[in-house]
Amino acid sequence: MDDIRFPIGPFQAAPIATHEERAALIKEIPNIAKALRKLVRSLGSEQLDIPYREDGWSARQIVHHLADNDMNAYLRFKRALTEEEPLGATYREDLWAELHDYREVPIEDALDLLELLHRRFMTLLQGLKPEQFSRKLRTLALGSITLDTALQRFVWHNRHHAAQIESLWFRLSWSGSAAICFNASGELLMVMQGKPHEEKRWSVPSGGRETNESYEDCCIREVFEETGYRIQLGAQLLLKHDRIAYFRGEIVGGDRCIQDPDGLIYDIAWKSADEIRELALSFEEDRELLIRFIEERSDAGNET
Repeated sequence: MDDIRFPIGPFQAAPIATHEERAALIKEIPNIAKALRKLVRSLGSEQLDIPYREDGWSARQIVHHLADNDMNAYLRFKRALTEEEPLGATYREDLWAELHDYREVPIEDALDLLELLHRRFMTLLQGLKPEQFSRKLRTLALGSITLDTALQRFVWHNRHHAAQIESLWFRLSWSGSAAICFNASGELLMVMQGKPHEEKRWSVPSGGRETNESYEDCCIREVFEETGYRIQLGAQLLLKHDRIAYFRGEIVGGDRCIQDPDGLIYDIAWKSADEIRELALSFEEDRELLIRFIEERSDAGNET
């Protein structure tokens, strides 16, 4: 399978055994347009028209495609609720992507459409009874499927295309900052993070720079968004891969609180070197680096 074309892998339906599993999928829907907006903001207007892979769509085409596709998916869903196993309409997405509206309609209009559509879809989904998700529709791609499977496909499709834009963003322009903050006990401030469908792992507060944002401002913003703490920056400790700046940070205010606009942070904690040796990390290559930072701070404290 082409890892560039399918960055999160192909769609695979899974049985939904509990109400909680279904609710977790539904909960992702309001965050789709927010995540896309942030990705789009990180790309310049010219970068929006660069294909994410050879012979692939541009980010602009992908966002317009998602608006078209999700309208179609919403209508298929409603037909399945009111008709007996209807055949879902298909369309030539490859030819639609070449129509002039994909070039001329502002990308913000497509994002606004997605946000409003997803809000309405949420209202529909949250009012359904569990047995209604067992109703079926027929598709040319998947055959006869339940609405549970259609819901999974809807969320996967958005993840899939967002990951394509993210790969373009990373390849062209991604750079960011990370904060190294200690408490009085010499423990390191860390966050547990991950996309909803991923295993959650630990890292120091970090994230990508927004357009025209400095490394320093990025670091301060990411710490506040991910932990609720306000920091004062100290020295830059290193520049990893020539585009990720690690700064020493001192907490000067704020309260511990997850307020990440991307919805990717699940916990905040102070971790010792021994704990970091055993943690599942988002960036495995940082393990020895983080332990070294803790040990160097401990050594400096012993000298004073």
